[in-house]
Amino acid sequence: LKLSRVDPLDAEPTPQWRGTIIHDALEQWAKQDDYAEGALVARMAHTLDGPEFHPLTRTMLTPQLMEAAQWAEAQVAANRAEDREPLKPEVKGETRRSGVRLHGRADRIDRMPGGIGVVDYKQGAAPGVKTVAGGFAMQLGLLGLIGAAGGFEDVEAADVAAFEYWSFARANGSRSFGKVTTPFYKKPEPGAPTAENFLDWVSERFDAIVADWLTGNAPFTAKLHPEHAYSEYDHLMRLEEWEGRG
Repeated sequence: LKLSRVDPLDAEPTPQWRGTIIHDALEQWAKQDDYAEGALVARMAHTLDGPEFHPLTRTMLTPQLMEAAQWAEAQVAANRAEDREPLKPEVKGETRRSGVRLHGRADRIDRMPGGIGVVDYKQGAAPGVKTVAGGFAMQLGLLGLIGAAGGFEDVEAADVAAFEYWSFARANGSRSFGKVTTPFYKKPEPGAPTAENFLDWVSERFDAIVADWLTGNAPFTAKLHPEHAYSEYDHLMRLEEWEGRG
């Protein structure tokens, strides 16, 4: 229905709003600067200059964004030294699978030894491995299915050699900002994805979900796991009235 809550007139910019602005800076760094060293830092220095940002927000966040931008520039340079090249930023794609249209937008696709890499930028912390293993953050895997099928614009079908979140949040155990994480366990866990089986793992779950909810006859459930998150729709569906009734 595309219903969304109207923000108060004096509301502070949301993380989603900041994320959109940061994504725009990263996109322009790719398309206008060809990932040139120093260009992203310069863009981040003025990303929050608009009147919609409180001066305190600008003062606190801008140094963090600039530090994370330095990290991102160094990361891209290191990748290029290993024959991994950014190929397409903010690229749309789609494929047909299990009788439905699967479509999405990747923040970046890289060309690398062994195939392509799918990169998802995060303004804050990236989804943890447990979250992905629980089936709550499947975006990288679904984008990988599109890439493997050759569904992205001007990107040939290829094996997906990397699934990465590039987060601008503080690195664990460090005072610095910027880190790369992956959506799977490094060591095998029963029923959980690994680097070797991630795409197959996502594929099996996607096909099963489609068979149940989209092409099958399973009735839609308003909220399968209400304990995991509250949304602005909960009061509209009168969640508190029926929760706990089985």
